[in-house]
Amino acid sequence: MCDVDAGAVAGAAKRFPKAKKYKDYRKMFEDADDFDAVVVATPDHNHFPAVMRALKAGKHVYCEKPLTWGFWEAQQLAIEAAKQKVATQMGNQGNGGQGWRILYELVHGGAIGDVNEIHTWTNRPVWPQGIARPKGEDPIPGNLYWDGWIGPAPMRPFKKGVYHGFKWRGFYDFGAGALGDMA
Repeated sequence: MCDVDAGAVAGAAKRFPKAKKYKDYRKMFEDADDFDAVVVATPDHNHFPAVMRALKAGKHVYCEKPLTWGFWEAQQLAIEAAKQKVATQMGNQGNGGQGWRILYELVHGGAIGDVNEIHTWTNRPVWPQGIARPKGEDPIPGNLYWDGWIGPAPMRPFKKGVYHGFKWRGFYDFGAGALGDMA
């Protein structure tokens, strides 16, 4: 198991004490012969490099939404997955539940007739939007591998309670915004 935050993975580590633990997925892939598949559940900005590394290692991949920030990245992942002949899936728990399966069967079975119009709404985003990059910096907690969390994004100082946690979604360098989160 791999997480840049040792505290975030502590519960899983207790349930699977024999599992190897990593803070850097690039190091994890040095032991790629020890596993067949990966789940990528990082902040959005790390999806593409982590998934591509997994695909190049010939691993099956389940990646949380959004798969990538844009079409080119998604296309490159599709090409590599086909080349490696591995299974991939993008997670979208909001649309993968039993209720959606039942609705699909009702609609496609003709139970409700032709669907001509749909109205939908959302309470998103639920994280802060339009906030400026904070000034100053705080000490990086000992359990957090900040360089790994930043990944391909431009480096910036750690600020407690701002990026790591849920609020990263409100910053372009890290998240894909409300649409990407709901996709």
